Amino acid sequence: MFLRTPEIVWHGKEPIFSLDFQQCGETWRLASAGADHTIKIWKVERGEGEGNFDLQFLSSLDRHTKSVNVVRFSPNGSYLASGSDDCMIIIWQLNSKGEGGAVAEGTFNPDETNKENWTVHKMLRGHIEDVYDLSWSLDSSYLISGSVDNTAIIWNVTNGEKLSILKESHHYIQGVAWDPSNSYLATLGTDRSLRLYNKLSNDKYKCVFNISKMSEDPSQVIKCCKMFHDESMSSFFRRLSFSPDGNLLVAPGGRVEVNDKAINVSWVFTRSSLPKPALYLPCSDKPSVMVKFCPILFELREQSQTAPSLIDLPYRMIFAILTLQQVIIYDTQQSIPIGYVSDIHYASLTDATWSADGSILIVSSSDGFCSILSFSPGELGTPLSSDKYPSILTNPGQLTTPTHHTPTNEARKPIRRITPIRIDTLTSQTSQTTTPTNNKKARRVELITLN
Repeated sequence: MFLRTPEIVWHGKEPIFSLDFQQCGETWRLASAGADHTIKIWKVERGEGEGNFDLQFLSSLDRHTKSVNVVRFSPNGSYLASGSDDCMIIIWQLNSKGEGGAVAEGTFNPDETNKENWTVHKMLRGHIEDVYDLSWSLDSSYLISGSVDNTAIIWNVTNGEKLSILKESHHYIQGVAWDPSNSYLATLGTDRSLRLYNKLSNDKYKCVFNISKMSEDPSQVIKCCKMFHDESMSSFFRRLSFSPDGNLLVAPGGRVEVNDKAINVSWVFTRSSLPKPALYLPCSDKPSVMVKFCPILFELREQSQTAPSLIDLPYRMIFAILTLQQVIIYDTQQSIPIGYVSDIHYASLTDATWSADGSILIVSSSDGFCSILSFSPGELGTPLSSDKYPSILTNPGQLTTPTHHTPTNEARKPIRRITPIRIDTLTSQTSQTTTPTNNKKARRVELITLN
């Protein structure tokens, strides 16, 4: 794994709140959003030398009037959704026939012009406060948004209509997620509750699970307590995520009391374990703020007696957990992180995105910079062949509207504790990289696997 922090002005030195890779197309197109009220579109290309990348400015999208908190490309790559403190959600579309020409301020060169022309497809009005998070349905037809107004709204992107307003939350909603299998919608906020919704008839949605409190552990190791941090947690975001196959849901911002000690965790849920978490992942001394799954599935490694699989699946999935200061990379087949990077930015981390081929993970920060983590071919494992992919990933077009799902009463396994490890080889490489300046070369960072 290589680490690099490009020395460029992303958003006029203002905080960067979100970024997202387009997951299809021949160009590695990256969107970033920040406190300068704009969205920037970048082209990412591999540079000379392993781990080095070149970023080329493509366009500046300037319709928002306040800070832009979130940007998300639709799964089919046709649209880009953005949410802002101005209460607006804008659906953007690339005008392939149009030409650039508008002056783009705050980029490499004040005289730089847009090389792409992005136009407004829809403006979604419904929230009355800041919009903090967005998530698309797998077929790119629907969108869920979470806001400081304590509501989440489900949108039909085709006609711009509100399908439903979810009002159960008692405080800010800081994270939303759309289940790839179209069974659940998830929200997470400062009222310390994770809510899962299921579609009823007539575009109505019902909260089927309200997950907020941990039941008493029979061993008395885990105390009965609230599972999530309250509004005192110093982050705007709690960006939860479903896995690409829909089998897992990982929620950040968690806490648990073990042996009379409170620790920060991320909760992992499986479909069979709902509403009880299957396990938790400790996050050192800082709370986790977001989770992002790699879009690529990988072949299982050969099992060993010392490395029991973390999740019983016929393939491996990889996901990154961001705390305020760390990037922790997990593998569903092993019980410790395969990567750990810490203290690479002056301010808190805000968002992360994987490239479509899973070889790049880019992380944004409130200090106005982004860091690029890149992986050599085969470093994360052998990609799963397309004929072994779950059907929902090979045929996303089969999903039309969210479907009703009846929760099961399957037996649930007891919660497990997964203890992370700080990688010593990583520490020596990253301890001198706390500043985003004067570091032009990518730095090699080792991953680990269990033997």
